Amino acid sequence: MAKKMVKQMDGGLNELPKLSVFDRELFEMTTMNDLKLQVEVLELFSTQLSLVRKALTQTSLDLQDSKFMSHSLRGAASAVGANEIEYLASQWEQMSLDQETLAKRFETAARKFQLATAHYRQMQKAG
Repeated sequence: MAKKMVKQMDGGLNELPKLSVFDRELFEMTTMNDLKLQVEVLELFSTQLSLVRKALTQTSLDLQDSKFMSHSLRGAASAVGANEIEYLASQWEQMSLDQETLAKRFETAARKFQLATAHYRQMQKAG
């Protein structure tokens, strides 16, 4: 699956790709359109993302922990189709962004991802 990517300027300082927030087609294919599995996977990913966001607000992160968390998150984000979060995890892994900027961007990306995937939880409640 090709990820949708368009170049944009970020305040004139960093050129960053603008990615689709959520690759629904990839997610539904990898979860075999099983709603129960989809909700479970999203809950697990949300938990991992919350831990990362909390870690990024710490004063300083241990380099080894940082590398492990960023690499793990990048893989998980790729598996669920969380394109922006995958990209940010890659930037974190490469140490391309400072911790404060990264924390802010993860916060924004996480909110957008939660909105993009909310209907899976709503469908389960309705079902």
